[in-house]
Amino acid sequence: MKKIVIASFIASISLFAFGATEPQKADAKSESKASSAASVPANNAALLAQLSARSKAIQSLQGHFVQQKHIAVLPVPLNSTGKFEFEQGKGVDWETLTPVRNAVHLTPTGISFEDDKGKAQNPAAQQAGVEVVAKIFMGVITGELDGLNNYFSVVASGSEKQWKLLLTPRSANLAAYIQTIELQGSEFTEQLDIAEANGDKTHIAFTTDKVVRKAE
Repeated sequence: MKKIVIASFIASISLFAFGATEPQKADAKSESKASSAASVPANNAALLAQLSARSKAIQSLQGHFVQQKHIAVLPVPLNSTGKFEFEQGKGVDWETLTPVRNAVHLTPTGISFEDDKGKAQNPAAQQAGVEVVAKIFMGVITGELDGLNNYFSVVASGSEKQWKLLLTPRSANLAAYIQTIELQGSEFTEQLDIAEANGDKTHIAFTTDKVVRKAE
């Protein structure tokens, strides 16, 4: 059971690890996507700029989540609940509370794990691309778009009060593991949907409980 619960979180992030060690030289397909991203409508660029600026103004935030992992070969989803905490410059603490407790700490340089007995583990330390995995997932969770643009074509719709972001992989390597990432929210990210290339899907609903903004 413990392995399955860990997997329900890791499946949301480790699918990046094997094809995204660094932004690679774009092939023709990637260049086409990059060109399209560069020519997005001005209102899309303006909305992205607004959301990015707002995320950078956050010093820390705390909240909780409900996650459903739909695995194509299983008849029912894997459900889990937990809490998260983000602090600028330090990273994201992601703690699953049910059905089994596990904690994951993401920083710009890596990922570490803690099991239900509080014992530190680091199973991803030797995986290729672990730093990039952490950076991508931190960007998804916190809405920091600068790093995400290195790996995804980001299209925004809606307004600053009710927005949606659609992330599509720029490289064929990343597209082999993931089809799209979709984020929705208002003041903060409220929903995250990941569609994997193998048919698996992850849906996470976020509730932000506390936020501290940087002093102006």
